[in-house]
Amino acid sequence: MKRNLFPFLGIAFVVAIAATGVFYGLFVGKISGASPAAAAGPAGIVVVAHPVDRGMVLTAADLRVQPAGVERPVGAFGAMDEVVGRTVVKSLAANEPVTAVGLSGAKTANAGGLAIPKGMRAISIRVSDSAGLVPYLRTGNHVDIQSFRTTASGEPIVRTLLSNVEVLNVHPDAGPQPSSATVLNLLVQSKDVERVALADSAAKVRIVLRNSEDKDDVTISPSAPAQSKFALAPAGPRVNFQVRMAAAAAGTVREITARAGLAADANGAVRIGLLPADWKAESALPQFERAKSLRMLATENVDSPQGQEVSFQAGGERRGEYDLRLRLTSRGYGNGVMRVRVRPELTLPERGGVSSRRFSADFNMADGQSVLVAGFERDASAPALIDKLFRSPAAQPPDSELLLVVTPHVTGQ
Repeated sequence: MKRNLFPFLGIAFVVAIAATGVFYGLFVGKISGASPAAAAGPAGIVVVAHPVDRGMVLTAADLRVQPAGVERPVGAFGAMDEVVGRTVVKSLAANEPVTAVGLSGAKTANAGGLAIPKGMRAISIRVSDSAGLVPYLRTGNHVDIQSFRTTASGEPIVRTLLSNVEVLNVHPDAGPQPSSATVLNLLVQSKDVERVALADSAAKVRIVLRNSEDKDDVTISPSAPAQSKFALAPAGPRVNFQVRMAAAAAGTVREITARAGLAADANGAVRIGLLPADWKAESALPQFERAKSLRMLATENVDSPQGQEVSFQAGGERRGEYDLRLRLTSRGYGNGVMRVRVRPELTLPERGGVSSRRFSADFNMADGQSVLVAGFERDASAPALIDKLFRSPAAQPPDSELLLVVTPHVTGQ
């Protein structure tokens, strides 16, 4: 009986050894297979140690590795040497993971410097003329750049030089108030560098801060010397301006403004329009007056040398918190056409003080052609402007509106 057990014991012993070998192989293989994955897994991710601006090149001092969370960000890096020397294409907050989508494709040699995209240039301008905006400027903002200067005749000229320009950074003046020491660094195209540099040296530079979602360009002024077409017109003979001031009923206002191409129901601004050459003030206005739909208030004649602005006060010497002044300039005359600028200025009471509103329009017009200035009474802050400006006006149509009709006549050299 005992002899019969020995074969069975031998078989059991061999089976036990084989089972132990299989178990050991599977267990150790599982452990060894998992260890490399654990070592290469998301033990940490690279984050920035402090806020980093767009365009900066990352250095080891800008980075650190922190433990990865439950979900590893897409495109995150596990080692700093994968990131050092790469350019940041969008600003990063402190402790924000560095991802592939937020970096430029290649490393750069000037680590720690400012990365300038190909075809672009960094340029500095002084922004003392926009001191109020400086505290609100941040890297990545977009601005429009304007130049501001005053001509020899005292005329202000504002031109838009560049549109939708990116701000790299701001170096404010150390003093309590921004001054000419406040410098704004911008990223502009290489072709625009000279335009901005010339404006910064020869004129005052202003900036206009944009909404972050506003990507539309504005009209850019030509890069030719900053002179208006009006100032370039050739000189010509003297001109006499005849200015007729009248109170007109609503129907008459609609008829005359329609002839000048103006909307009779416009609100909030004085309207200036050119009447047709065949519309003659000396005959048309008396017809309205005979129909009692218009009342002449006054007529002024002002002589204007070429290129010199002349002005007069509507209503004579009656001054106060209501005032209407008309400024006129003529320049150039040829082929029966002259260049005329009309600039009304209306002063009104406002919140315990006064405010002045200025309007301007330029026209190419024939000798004896008229310009219409209307819309004064559309301003709710200027009720009964006729009564305020003119001394004891005669009876006039009900609900009258003040109209000015300006007619230039060439008088000689």
